[in-house]
Amino acid sequence: MDKTEKSNKKNWLRRGLVIGAFATSVYIFSNKKTRTKVVQCATDCKDKTKHWVEVIRDNREPFVDQLRNSGDKISRIVEDASDDIQNLVESTKQMKSHTLALLEALQETKDEFQSLATRLRIDAVEVQELLPSSEDEDLLQ
Repeated sequence: MDKTEKSNKKNWLRRGLVIGAFATSVYIFSNKKTRTKVVQCATDCKDKTKHWVEVIRDNREPFVDQLRNSGDKISRIVEDASDDIQNLVESTKQMKSHTLALLEALQETKDEFQSLATRLRIDAVEVQELLPSSEDEDLLQ
């Protein structure tokens, strides 16, 4: 989309908003009931805003104190969460090192068992060779 197309779309939107605002204004000014409601709504909005400005101005300190306390509380919670996350990271690193040590110990144990099994097979063969064979037993009898 080039700049001309974007500009045309923006102009179309602006014209639509102006026409809509103009049509709404004409309707409001031509209809007494609507005009009265709009004026009443604007007056109510002005009065409520004025009231809340006065309430906030008269009670400024409690609002400020409450905001400050809430900010401090949030800061403490974030700091505690940060500390907890740091502890979790350190624990995870320790668990990883423990896991690696455990895997190394298991590998060594496996190697020792394989070595032992090999020696037992060799010893069993040697024992079989030392035992008299069935032919030797026949001769002895």
